[in-house]
Amino acid sequence: MTKLQISPKTGYIVSAALDLANYNETTFVNYYQPLMSPNALGLFSALRQEIHRHPLVTDRQPFSGLLVKLNAGLATVTETLHQLEAVGLIKTFVRHDEMGDVLILELHSTLTPAEFIKDDLLSVQLLAMVGPDRFKQLSDQVTASSMNMDDFENISHSFFDVFHPEHDQQLNADPVLREAQQKVTDATAHRVAYNKIPQDDDFSLHLVAQQLSGEGQDPEIVQKNRQLILVEHRTYGYDELAIAKLIERAINVVDNEFDVDQFKLLARRADTRQNQQTSTVPSKSANDLDMAGLAPEVQELLKQCEQQAPMAFLAQLKQQTHGYISSAERVIVERLVSQSGLSNGAINLLLWYIIGEQGLGTVKANLADTIANNWGRAGVKTSVDAYNEIRHHQEQRQQRQTKRRSYRNRRGTIKEQLPDWAKEDYQPNVKPASSEQIAKSQQLLANLRKKQRKNK
Repeated sequence: MTKLQISPKTGYIVSAALDLANYNETTFVNYYQPLMSPNALGLFSALRQEIHRHPLVTDRQPFSGLLVKLNAGLATVTETLHQLEAVGLIKTFVRHDEMGDVLILELHSTLTPAEFIKDDLLSVQLLAMVGPDRFKQLSDQVTASSMNMDDFENISHSFFDVFHPEHDQQLNADPVLREAQQKVTDATAHRVAYNKIPQDDDFSLHLVAQQLSGEGQDPEIVQKNRQLILVEHRTYGYDELAIAKLIERAINVVDNEFDVDQFKLLARRADTRQNQQTSTVPSKSANDLDMAGLAPEVQELLKQCEQQAPMAFLAQLKQQTHGYISSAERVIVERLVSQSGLSNGAINLLLWYIIGEQGLGTVKANLADTIANNWGRAGVKTSVDAYNEIRHHQEQRQQRQTKRRSYRNRRGTIKEQLPDWAKEDYQPNVKPASSEQIAKSQQLLANLRKKQRKNK
């Protein structure tokens, strides 16, 4: 990750994520503020006031102006900014141009109190900061106004019980609506929320931290490397105990520092030796997927996609095709897990499509990235979504091929009309020249010869 030393001359622009409309200041004060410095709310509020309707890179402001507004030093503001990044309220992007470094500070919404309490790292950190009594008060607030509905039947009306849109109206949406939906899709398709790699199971980072603490290691390693740990877990299917052991082995005995590269290397080496059962990540949602109308063999394929870690699934594909997993393919799969936003099931179906359906020997980075980006833009999440997108793509390709064949056939029935002079039996209609035309031609020829003699 690029590290930037922020200075008073560093430029910055404030941008709003699409979810910022759900920001709640009360949630910020009660749940987020205890984790950060007292300046956090002031900095975030000041940045919110600087959001423009159409932010441009040319509208950058120097950090010195923000320091004056907050009446705080650079070190204090930088530390607070890092804290806001760590809890997911700000994403920072950097670019260098002819005017120097410029930061895009993208502001994000607070989680709901329920989401905050369910988050392993945030809730554990909050408990450590406020103590058990205050934490219990905050957790009780989440359910204070709700009731237990276990003994009641839900008779709420659905959308289609109340509204009755016409079928054509759904298929042929207003162009304004289609444009708006596409714009939002394009803006969000390539984003994966910070520290929120999609999880398909009950993998507990808190349990990993507890395991490390029990072995005398620093549990903060888990918080600092959350995304990396989730990527390795999802890619290879390691459980909490296996992850904790890999972390322990990746800690340098000389300086007691966690070695990220060594951790990745150990994870890849261990994967080549572990059995299939260790690599399997059962998905509770596999049986809940809507597979109605799909052939039995397709349903079985999708269930296999949902129940295996991507690297184990790729190993199975390679075994069936008498191949092996290259180091480049391992990097590609890890990148798909960490950046695509697709579930394990969708990633596995992508691998099957490239190797099993397309018949390619290896997974190529450009092809995998293109498919993943197209699927993200189309809103693909599960393996069923991915299969439907493959089928839709194949239908469109078949339609294009049919149109091309039809066009070529129509062209074959058209007889080209040749001009008279191009026909085989063409006989030119020659008329004899008149005496005037002959005399004029002879005069022109004489003048031309006279001019040639003069030039010589």
